[in-house]
Amino acid sequence: DLTSSLLLDFLRALPPEQRYSALLNESINSFPAEYRAICHDLAVTPSKCLPSALIAARFRHPVAARRALTFLARRQLIALHETPAGELCSVLFDLPEPFRDSESRPFEVPPLDFTPFQEALYLEDERT
Repeated sequence: DLTSSLLLDFLRALPPEQRYSALLNESINSFPAEYRAICHDLAVTPSKCLPSALIAARFRHPVAARRALTFLARRQLIALHETPAGELCSVLFDLPEPFRDSESRPFEVPPLDFTPFQEALYLEDERT
């Protein structure tokens, strides 16, 4: 059980510029193993916006994938966005190199096609 005094002691032992990263790392390390692996994989993925289906594909069951995405979104590590092309995931955190897992596998993100978004905006402009 982490008490506020233990947390303060933990943070005071670190230089100010490392506190956020260390706290984020400790938080991620407390997650279930599958969720922790996803966080480390997202941290090494160059793109900070990717189809959530790429994350979901790493789970055997769609319900487990949805649960993981919801878990990470509630903790504000990712944001989920519905788009005409499907659900996108924005990564809201950065885990510095010393905290990354050496076995992480980056997601292979295809280039995003913004044509459907531009068409939707064009149709929206015509209505006004």
